[in-house]
Amino acid sequence: MLGSFMAWLQDYVIHTGVLGIVEAVLGLLAFGALLSALLGSAAIKAGAIVTVLFVILALFILLVANKVEWRRRADVPRRVLRNYCDSLESRGQQWRTKSWVEEVDVQANGDVRQRISLSVVAECEQLDFVTLTTGPNWDWPDRNKPKVRLKVRSFEMSDEGGTRFDYMSDWLERSRLKVIVYLHEPASMGSEVSFVVDLEWPAKCVPLMRGYDPDDFVLQFGKPVEEVKCVVVLPPGFRVCFDKLGLTTADDFTLKSFPTRSGQVETTLVVHNAPANRKFGMRLDLRHEAQP
Repeated sequence: MLGSFMAWLQDYVIHTGVLGIVEAVLGLLAFGALLSALLGSAAIKAGAIVTVLFVILALFILLVANKVEWRRRADVPRRVLRNYCDSLESRGQQWRTKSWVEEVDVQANGDVRQRISLSVVAECEQLDFVTLTTGPNWDWPDRNKPKVRLKVRSFEMSDEGGTRFDYMSDWLERSRLKVIVYLHEPASMGSEVSFVVDLEWPAKCVPLMRGYDPDDFVLQFGKPVEEVKCVVVLPPGFRVCFDKLGLTTADDFTLKSFPTRSGQVETTLVVHNAPANRKFGMRLDLRHEAQP
């Protein structure tokens, strides 16, 4: 009996750590204090209530510490795997982006729903994964990072597609999110793979929607891309002005903005034969009417 208990305790400590044991002890203390507060004398009740409040505070601190510890443990293998994929990419895991369609649906409070639909062509014998990077273009608060939601699915055509891809994500500098998408099966040289990345960003466009600053929607690719399309949709009641970024008259592009039937404002940039190793895109700003 004792041997079975010790084996269980050892397994529990391995999986929960010392913090888990402390949490359990504090939980028992809190339960005892609660019984004392309900059944004891006035002095005992007062002391028990203070004990309960102390235990609740200690439990909260421990829960936060436990969460931070597990997040730290998870960051290590994520960082190792990202570095490994970076090494593979530099040693031969190569592809080129054939088309990139980015749709950004901005809410009135600055939250964003972003969809990236892309097709890539394998330029190695066997392509196992594809990486992409995206993120805000301002000093976005780190506290929002855990609230970002991400899904990756295959491209839907007719009745086929829509299944989920395995992926890993990691935060880089300046709140840039790197996503490593693992393909269902290796893509051979010259074959094409298409998938869709859906993201939900809290407060991604707050400076724009509150009128503090314009927002830049920019892209950069390591190789030329046949077609790039970026669509930004603002909610009804907002008017927008825009400028091109990183594009010249020598580039083949169109940039326009117009209201939709639902009253939203849609600004669309389309670039054919997008250049490599150059940032380009568009800058949006809310249009403020001149006061008389």
